Amino acid sequence: MESHKFTIGILKEVDAYCESRAAFTPAFVSELTSAGARVLVEKSDVRCFEDADYHKHGAILVDKIEEAGSKALLLGIKPIYPQNVIPDTNYMFYSRIANNLEATIPLRNSLLEANCSFIDYEVVKDSQGNALIGTSRLAGRVGAFNTIRALGEFMLTKGCRKTTPEGVTRKARFCLSL
Repeated sequence: MESHKFTIGILKEVDAYCESRAAFTPAFVSELTSAGARVLVEKSDVRCFEDADYHKHGAILVDKIEEAGSKALLLGIKPIYPQNVIPDTNYMFYSRIANNLEATIPLRNSLLEANCSFIDYEVVKDSQGNALIGTSRLAGRVGAFNTIRALGEFMLTKGCRKTTPEGVTRKARFCLSL
């Protein structure tokens, strides 16, 4: 049986029919799996990358992300529905929960009741209080870039030395589409 240091899942975006952004590229999945991650990708027909491309790069395609199991780190762009929260899971996506908007209260309560850990891209800040992940018109591009860097730092805490935050961000800087 193959052993993995940690499990990462890429959520299918369900809140906006036109949301095609993805937390990771298929190529980055190769780096994650080389570093010991088990990567599951929830199948999607609207994501900017084809499911087959993720599979070619080592991801396991799943119909439902619940297959990732508890304690996985599940990443998306838009918030999930409160009724879809998986107990004891770690989530990272944009939600506006920190703004305490009435519309976000059901999701916040579902995450709390299900004993989940949650990181909202919008509140990831450095030691001086500066936002590290953008929320402007470039939020998707900058957010993906910073998510990769944050994941690199997470991987270091799990003992993965092959892919480092420096290595990840160095490669991302050369992405002309940013």
